Amino acid sequence: MMEVISLYLIFLIIISEIGTSFVMLTAFRLTIGQTPWLPRHSYCDNCHQQLHWWQLIPILGYVIQRGNCHFCRQVINPFIFGSELVIAVATSALANYHLLHDSELVLLLLTLAFLSTTDFYDQFIYCWGLLPLILLIPLTQSCWFRFSCYHVSILLVALLFLIMLSRGLGGLGSGDVELITILLLIMGPCQAALIVLIASVLMLGWWLIKVHPGRQMPFFPALAVGILFVVP
Repeated sequence: MMEVISLYLIFLIIISEIGTSFVMLTAFRLTIGQTPWLPRHSYCDNCHQQLHWWQLIPILGYVIQRGNCHFCRQVINPFIFGSELVIAVATSALANYHLLHDSELVLLLLTLAFLSTTDFYDQFIYCWGLLPLILLIPLTQSCWFRFSCYHVSILLVALLFLIMLSRGLGGLGSGDVELITILLLIMGPCQAALIVLIASVLMLGWWLIKVHPGRQMPFFPALAVGILFVVP
């Protein structure tokens, strides 16, 4: 029985990693004006050499190359490696060996990977890409909202605060506000606040170690990691 469970988990991780690699490639190409299917082969962004198959293996390809392009020795952006690693850990930690639940989990992870990539490279979030986040409802079994004056007041105050951060103070992008609004509606103010807190701590770490100094810090990837901490 344990062997079957182990094989199932390995299969699930492989599927999630292949899917993550594809959606992140698709997202990156969209940010630079290319289509997901053209050019047909992956290539180095610096020397434009076509990549070998082993360079495309999620996680291992980066490790084998020691973080540098095999051809030109250009440093490979660690964002993709880090994302693939996070997805692998999240898949193994959150899987409950129920096909429907785990299928929903993988779709959620791929959605977060896609939107995090567009935000990281282009500071842009596709509104339609947020729709699969409705999967958080069955995954978290959350249905906190009721049409009462109390709940409506909480939402209105929270939305007003988010609009002030986005418009008045310039602290959040519209995509971040849309995501937090969805989290408020689905998971409630306490869980949404916890996710924002986790994301803020991660961004503080980004600022302290000066990752990409002078570059605008993308908040969506940090929010995505925060979501993974609250998914049971």
